[in-house]
Amino acid sequence: SILPPCDRRLLHIGRLVKWKRVDLLIEAFRKVAADYPEAELVIVGDGPELDNLRQQANDLQLTDSIRFIGAVYDPKTLGAYMNESSIYVLAGMGGLSINDAMTYGMPVLCAVCDSTERDLVMEGKNGYFFKDGDADSLADRIREMFESPERCKEMGKESERMIRENINMPIYPRISKVSVIDEKQEKKNAEQYREEITIKTPSVEQLVKNLSGGNQQKVILAKWLAADSELLIFDEPTRGIDVGAKQEIY
Repeated sequence: SILPPCDRRLLHIGRLVKWKRVDLLIEAFRKVAADYPEAELVIVGDGPELDNLRQQANDLQLTDSIRFIGAVYDPKTLGAYMNESSIYVLAGMGGLSINDAMTYGMPVLCAVCDSTERDLVMEGKNGYFFKDGDADSLADRIREMFESPERCKEMGKESERMIRENINMPIYPRISKVSVIDEKQEKKNAEQYREEITIKTPSVEQLVKNLSGGNQQKVILAKWLAADSELLIFDEPTRGIDVGAKQEIY
C-alpha cells in the first residue's frame, strides 16, 4: 500500500503553480482539520509554488496532516494514490485532471473556472461545485462530504459509471432515440473498438481504473475514433506506458 489507511483523505494532483490555487485548498483544509483530526490532504506534484505551499502548511501547523509527494509520472503510481484517497479536489484551473480522478472512481470537488468542469461533474451526482476563490465555500463542501463517507462512495460509483460510458459519449446522438440510449448498440460499439485497437480487458464492463495505463489511453483514443473526427491532435499520447502499448497506439 502506497499510503496508510485513511477514510477521509483529500487528493490533489497537478503542477504546483498559482492558478491551481492549492493555497486555497490548504486554507480550506485548515478550516475543517480541527473537526477531523484523522483527515489528510495529499498533494502530488512539483512546481514553483512548492516552497510557498510547504511554508503555508508549516505556518498553519498542518505538517502532520498534509503530505507533499512531489512529481509522479508513472500512471500506476498515480493510480495507487487515487485508489487510496477519498475525494479529488481541484481548487483552481485544470479540469482535465478531473477526468483522471473519475477514471479511478473518485468523487470530485471543484470550482467552475473554464467550463470544462461542467462537462465532467454533475452537481450532487458525482461531486460538488464550490464558489470560485472562496475557501469557506470549499471548506463547507469538504465538511459535507467528510460527514457522509457512504455518500462519497456513491458519488465515486457515479464517476465510474460516467467513465464506463466514455467511449460512446461522442456518438450518443447516433445510438439513442428520444434521449434513451440503445444499450445493445452501446455495447456493440465498445466491443468493436475493444477488438480494433486491442484494448486488453476481459469485458467491456470492466472499470477503466482497473486497466493498465496503456489500455486506459486506448479507451480515450477509442472514444474519439468512434466520433469519426476529421482531425485528431495528440500531445504525448504514449507518455508513461510500456513499449508494446506504444507500438499498438501508433
